[in-house]
Amino acid sequence: MIALAVALAFVATALGVAAFLTLLIPTLNPLVIRVRQAAASRSPEAVESTLAGRYIRLGAWAHRVAQRVGRTVPPGDAKAQSKRRTLLMQAGYRSANAVWAFQGIRALLAVLLPGIFVLIAPYLKGWTGAQQLAAIMALIAAGLFLPRVWLLKRIKWRQEEISNALPNALDLMVVCVEAGLGLDATIYRLAQEQQFTKQALSEEFQIVSQEVRAGRARSEALTAMKHRVGLTEMASLIVVLLQAERMGTGIGRALRVHADSFRTKRRQRAEERAAKIPVKMVFPMVLLIFPATLLVVLGPSWILIMKALAMMKRG
Repeated sequence: MIALAVALAFVATALGVAAFLTLLIPTLNPLVIRVRQAAASRSPEAVESTLAGRYIRLGAWAHRVAQRVGRTVPPGDAKAQSKRRTLLMQAGYRSANAVWAFQGIRALLAVLLPGIFVLIAPYLKGWTGAQQLAAIMALIAAGLFLPRVWLLKRIKWRQEEISNALPNALDLMVVCVEAGLGLDATIYRLAQEQQFTKQALSEEFQIVSQEVRAGRARSEALTAMKHRVGLTEMASLIVVLLQAERMGTGIGRALRVHADSFRTKRRQRAEERAAKIPVKMVFPMVLLIFPATLLVVLGPSWILIMKALAMMKRG
């Protein structure tokens, strides 16, 4: 019973940590912005807008708490801060206070996880003091390293989304360029077409378009997008665009070739994942499906054998 209570407590803690990480650094979702605008205009979806507004306020409040806690933590050297800021930008968090909020998340989790364990510790009768101390140290380490693991997973997910959306975005770019649009107008068009470019890639093109309109050089804006995304395919695309801008040549043919190569890579990744499925299915089959099948097939025979042996002993 105690073991079950401990397991449930840790599961609840893990779910709370996941929710906490989701709320602490809220992203700018265009759908949420649209819901808030609908709420301001008294649309029929007032109830959904109110719930979305409450979620945004809760996330903003948690963000401020984490930011204040993060400012009390020693920042470390400038190189580590720069690397952490780059990782947050690659994950899609471009707020000026994102680094402080991230540090606050680590500090809060390093305190909350051991604190929850301390509340559970009186009910653990078989645990010695050394074991409890080791568990507390492990939870402190987990609170410090879990946000980084979650951040790396977020970066990987976002890069996969951008990589999968690049071929469609390049096809649309080729159509726009061959129709006579300039590169700036093409980038603006890509920023608006989320059904082809997905949300992450559309946000990146939107940032480039806004920076160019604000007066930043196009080459600098594209180079900044390359660092924000941190993807090899995006880097090669930006190299093609920059070379076309410097040489003054057409980019339609080069973009078409890049789109074909990106689509080939995407198909190869899908084939690789499909080839890994049989190997991944071995473990659940051996551990879960095979014992159940063996029990169903040999269970009746085993019962008959045991009954026959019992009758032989009686006889």
